[in-house]
Amino acid sequence: MAKAARKSGTAKRATGGTKDPLVQSAVKLIDQAASLLKDGVIASAGKTAAARHAMKVKASSLVNQASDKLTDAIKDGSAALRKGLTKL
Repeated sequence: MAKAARKSGTAKRATGGTKDPLVQSAVKLIDQAASLLKDGVIASAGKTAAARHAMKVKASSLVNQASDKLTDAIKDGSAALRKGLTKL
């Protein structure tokens, strides 16, 4: 079989380069929730329904916290943009 041709152009960069602390903490919370759910799926066969529900509630809480942080980041960004536009 023939090898696929390489695409020319620049390589896409991951969006992980942001330095905003709100975004970083939100990403950290999402990673924790994903890890918790992954571990829960792997080990769920030996757990009771109550333990699985508790894990789901904790993961949901982490995702909600991340959502709150991202909402705050969006509000801060829009406030700064509005402030900049009024100066124009």
